[in-house]
Amino acid sequence: MVEAVVDFDYNAVEPDELSLKKGDVLNEIKMLPGGWWEGILVKTGKRGMFPDNFVRVVDLANNQTDVPLRKNPGRKCKVLFSYEPVNEDELELKVDDIIDILAEIEEGWWKGRLRNKIGVFPSNFVAEISNETRESKPRNLSSSSLDEPAKPVNAMNHDEPSSSSVDADVPVLPPKPVKEMCRALFPYEPANDDELLLQKGDIITLLSRDG
Repeated sequence: MVEAVVDFDYNAVEPDELSLKKGDVLNEIKMLPGGWWEGILVKTGKRGMFPDNFVRVVDLANNQTDVPLRKNPGRKCKVLFSYEPVNEDELELKVDDIIDILAEIEEGWWKGRLRNKIGVFPSNFVAEISNETRESKPRNLSSSSLDEPAKPVNAMNHDEPSSSSVDADVPVLPPKPVKEMCRALFPYEPANDDELLLQKGDIITLLSRDG
């Protein structure tokens, strides 16, 4: 289960958003594309949307946190070489895969999201995609050779986060995704605590189509 800790305060602007305070914990997170995620604010139990670059993904069970990428939200990289995972928390990489970079956890290892799975991968097997040109440039590769790079020397010990500093400036809000809305055709009396009371003609904002 994905969890996150809030790094920057955020005051909700719309009814489907969560107001966040630094240090708040969010769980049951759905990592949606576009810069806004959906999750539950633990202290209130309320589910809603929040900007993904105001939080950092954490592993509360093992007391581990990732180093958030504040200066370049929405970073992506392209896979240059295939990689077969050695540990359960690693991603399987195939040439030309595009990975959403979530964190730099230590020298030679990044954490990212690929095919709806979050895991770590060797950073020298990929090339970061420029935000301006979206053209990738190889990392740590000579112009005369594209041989498969060596795996980072600490390949079996990439659980500890990096000690690199984090930019404390509040990040820029990502664009809000387009909302889906619907109109109630019939009244409905809720049968459970998590259901809505509907009156004919009510306008409902859809947060998710799950269930």
